[in-house]
Amino acid sequence: MRGVWRELLRSRWTWVVAGAGTAFVAGWILLSRGLFVHPQGDDVGSADAVVVLSGAEERLPVAERLMDEGVAPVLVVSNGAVDERVRCDQTVPYEIVCIRPESSRIGTRGEARAVARLADERGWRRIVVVTSDYHLLRAGLLLRRCVDGDVAMVPAASPRPWAAVLDEQGKLLGSLVVARAC
Repeated sequence: MRGVWRELLRSRWTWVVAGAGTAFVAGWILLSRGLFVHPQGDDVGSADAVVVLSGAEERLPVAERLMDEGVAPVLVVSNGAVDERVRCDQTVPYEIVCIRPESSRIGTRGEARAVARLADERGWRRIVVVTSDYHLLRAGLLLRRCVDGDVAMVPAASPRPWAAVLDEQGKLLGSLVVARAC
């Protein structure tokens, strides 16, 4: 048995395969870091509405900060992003509108459809969407497919983005290959 291991370690192909595997893993980590852990958001500017997607508590404070900065006159809150500080259909210094996607099982795609309907009804040409950093790429893809207008994406820093990377990569692949429509 010792001889087999010695031969294997002397083999050039063993080192080639080990090097290729190491390069693949390092590349995957670097790509994932850039796309899911520290993604670049879009320029915010002014918009017709700021939309906060449901799912994680770090999103709403970022959207509220944008509203306090006067980015838009309307804050759209998707089902699940509401907490005790937000009351739907009220006007504070800005209007708050809550939406409920047609089906919770559709997830982000359902939210994108609901946002697109609201943007169409109100004639919005530009929206700013806030979601978690790990979710930014896929959410942006889905919203840009559905909304007829400019969509700017803003990341909210997740306390544990790496925990969602594999799940989000699988969902992104599904959105790119299988479910390609709005």
